[in-house]
Amino acid sequence: ADVEDPFVLGVYHGVPRPERPAAGKDDPDTIVIFKRSHEVTCRDRAKLEDEVTRTVLHEIAHHFGIDHDDMGDFL
Repeated sequence: ADVEDPFVLGVYHGVPRPERPAAGKDDPDTIVIFKRSHEVTCRDRAKLEDEVTRTVLHEIAHHFGIDHDDMGDFL
């Protein structure tokens, strides 16, 4: 079984765009950003702002069907 990271920064809930059927119902997707996890893992405001930006972009990448291995160093 997978062990969940207690300090997960964000989660994408939905069906990635490339996996959606063209004629299917387009249910809304959700991105959740975890405030406390960011606060605990970031040492100062500049790092916090950078990490929130990276987390949002990372979860948006999942929305567009991009896997972790394909995100590169930035995400």
